[in-house]
Amino acid sequence: MARITTRQWPRYVRRQGWENPIAKGLRFLQVFEQQEVTTYADAASVLGVSRQRVYQLTSLVRKLPDQVKTILLETDDPATQGYFTERRLRPLTKLGSDEKKVAAFAARLGQASSARHPPRTVGL
Repeated sequence: MARITTRQWPRYVRRQGWENPIAKGLRFLQVFEQQEVTTYADAASVLGVSRQRVYQLTSLVRKLPDQVKTILLETDDPATQGYFTERRLRPLTKLGSDEKKVAAFAARLGQASSARHPPRTVGL
């Protein structure tokens, strides 16, 4: 079992707090459905984040096709999860149709598989 180095430690710690942006956005949307929240400011106060953050994640989730969301929620591959950050998903939302979004996502999925590095094992 490989040991984590001092150089790798900050990256390891950041990764522990990481949450899938799609799952987080869906959780934010649930606040609108389950509670009597009508504005982003109200949702932000309930969630403990800024109004802009609520808008960013809910907008991302609303604009992505269901196929893309399903793939990202169901994958358990850490390399794929790590590749599809909010920053990489946001340009997909600006494409016109859902077909274009799915095609662009499929191309990026191919990039994710070619850019993979073997996962490091962490022994503490």
